[in-house]
Amino acid sequence: MNNTVEKKKGGKILDVIETVGNKLPHPYIMFLWLCLILAGISTVCSLAGVQVINPTTGETVLAKAIFSNCMAARKFTKKFSRLLSTWSGTCHADGNWIC
Repeated sequence: MNNTVEKKKGGKILDVIETVGNKLPHPYIMFLWLCLILAGISTVCSLAGVQVINPTTGETVLAKAIFSNCMAARKFTKKFSRLLSTWSGTCHADGNWIC
């Protein structure tokens, strides 16, 4: 009798694990999410000028965005950095800003 009760408890735990696992997206999609999150964090740290000290050599290392050499990332970073000026003023044809 005890043996069947233990199987039921183990079965319930496996049912819960299966239910939770079925609600999660495909591992490939989760991997892409994590890559995009990491790229975002590295870009923010790079723009903020985050520095760390290498414990082995003692030299200071600047954070560098993952996509720093990619042309699309450069365009995105350029547009993102101009976001404040874009929303805070109006540009005339001669390039002068009016706030």
